[in-house]
Amino acid sequence: MWDFFSDTDPLFEAKIFSFFEGEQSDLLNPLPGILFIQEGKISIHSASIHTTLVEKGQMLLLSSGETYVLTYLADFRGLLIRIPDIETFCYRFFPSSVFREQVCFEGKPAVLTMGQHIQWAIENIEYYMRNNFPHPTLLKTKTAELFYLLACSKAPEALAHFFAPVIFPDYVFSRFVLENYMSVKIVEELARLSHYSFSGFQKQFRKVFGIAPYQWMLMKKTEKVYYEIHKTSKPLKVIAEETGFAGLSQLSDFCRKRFGKSPTAIR
Repeated sequence: MWDFFSDTDPLFEAKIFSFFEGEQSDLLNPLPGILFIQEGKISIHSASIHTTLVEKGQMLLLSSGETYVLTYLADFRGLLIRIPDIETFCYRFFPSSVFREQVCFEGKPAVLTMGQHIQWAIENIEYYMRNNFPHPTLLKTKTAELFYLLACSKAPEALAHFFAPVIFPDYVFSRFVLENYMSVKIVEELARLSHYSFSGFQKQFRKVFGIAPYQWMLMKKTEKVYYEIHKTSKPLKVIAEETGFAGLSQLSDFCRKRFGKSPTAIR
């Protein structure tokens, strides 16, 4: 029955989350995973995704290599299951119709409602963990059960949108952009890094993101600058360096033009 797994399959990871209203935490996600919200409500964002609200009874996919900032808007309880080879899991359990859907990357994680059966499965996993049954085979088995339940209870378009980061080729392009756009100053540099021609890069970019690359890069830089000034305690000189400005005067000019305020006023 369990021939879905081989002896060489990497181990899964599970982590229980519990926080009080008003607290905040950073989550560095080295592996892709799914966060299941059992109680409460959170606001979640990172440098590459828009702020998203998630509440009790919902689940969201977290990409690998991303640092998320979670703000707890109510007393919170949740479970994160990290799945090293989540792409293979999708192909094992989901019908082929899922992979024929057309999905546009929107810069924010998709959210799915769990449903009663998935909630029961998550509660079981938490019960096993709290009662010292952290056996890797058990976690693999329960994770397989989760994917079965998802395949049976969710429409193909919902699954496609939720798991787009791991099952669609265009997402490879989007991840490249998200991981490299801060290291360049102009679109042409990013196109060269991607090994596309400039015209090919622009065409692919519009296909994946829906807008011109220059407009998108300016938007993301604006979001990044505001986040770093308003949400962190980094010195403004450091923020200027990290966001590609020659100095504080350029950062100040940018802020006044984009926000109508100086960096100090924003902070």
